Amino acid sequence: MRKQKDKEKKRAKGVSRRDFIRTSATVGTATVAGLTGITAVEAQQQQRSSRAYFPVGDPDAATQARGEGRRTNSSVNRREILFAVGDTLIPSAHSDPGYKDLEWYGITEEVSRRLGELTDDDVDLFNNSSAAQLKKKFTELSENQRGDYFNLILQAGSFKDEALQKKLKDVYDQTREAVFTVYYQNFPEDHWPRDAKRVPLLRAGDEHQITNPSTPDIVTGWDVAGYAGPLTWEEEERRRNVFKKIRWQE
Repeated sequence: MRKQKDKEKKRAKGVSRRDFIRTSATVGTATVAGLTGITAVEAQQQQRSSRAYFPVGDPDAATQARGEGRRTNSSVNRREILFAVGDTLIPSAHSDPGYKDLEWYGITEEVSRRLGELTDDDVDLFNNSSAAQLKKKFTELSENQRGDYFNLILQAGSFKDEALQKKLKDVYDQTREAVFTVYYQNFPEDHWPRDAKRVPLLRAGDEHQITNPSTPDIVTGWDVAGYAGPLTWEEEERRRNVFKKIRWQE
């Protein structure tokens, strides 16, 4: 119960701060240094398997992501660059979790998997092209400068090379869509386990066929958006009791 209240409190604080997403490309962010010390995918999977709740999500997605996509340059730190974009678009603050707080669960690996058609060379071009105007690579920029870079990409005429600007905008648009899609689809609690025939695997003794994968343990995109997900049995009963008290008259 306390976890649920803490989660509700975090969600209430976070909604207004993220209103910028509807109208703007940028806002203050945490630094890319947030990647430092993040555990390996194997540790993430171990963390997931130790959770008290019924297993959700796709624990193999992060591992599969490493070998998928059109990778052309092994020297590119693809994960660091994509992480910086995600952290810029959905920033984190004290008591107000965002993108960075889901990195433990492999959110950047999942974003990278969704961007399978985006080559490492494309990502590297995006990272390096800020140096001409902002004197540093994208991953080396301050939080405000990263926002400035996004705005330069979106503002027509900011680059002398129109073809380059178009390419950067394409990379930005693809990455932005992947980041928002993964985050607001409730990663990592975005899948209910199913069998080989795609039939949901229910908890032992569950007679109500509840398949809401969200738990109070993690603040996810659903929480930030104020969406509770598919109804739980408790919520169904609560709503029934409300309607039972209504005096229905013609």
